[in-house]
Amino acid sequence: MYEKPVVIVNEDLAEGVFAASGSTAEPTQNNSLSFSNNTITQNWGNGTGQMTFTVDVPENSDTNLTFVVEFSAPIDGVWGMNGSWILSSDKQTATCQVYSCKGSQSITYQGNTSVTVKSVTRVQ
Repeated sequence: MYEKPVVIVNEDLAEGVFAASGSTAEPTQNNSLSFSNNTITQNWGNGTGQMTFTVDVPENSDTNLTFVVEFSAPIDGVWGMNGSWILSSDKQTATCQVYSCKGSQSITYQGNTSVTVKSVTRVQ
């Protein structure tokens, strides 16, 4: 929800004027996204490989998006959505920051082939 910005005049500030953001909404809002097609795309024969799944991003998504993916066990790496990925220290959660994406998006991860995706959440 957007509210008109507030302007405060303060003689103690160097510039004399302070403009506060108009947003009063809670800065973090979680939205679960649907995902499907968790398939093994590369099987290296030793119980490891690469798996791919598809995430459905709503068509009305804004820009500067953050997604959090939780896995059933540790993974070795993750990529896709033309985003920057950060893997948690326990390697079971990955966070992606991307400028813009909509519709079906493919994400690939690497690790034990028994690892599955538990959830995908959009954080705004």
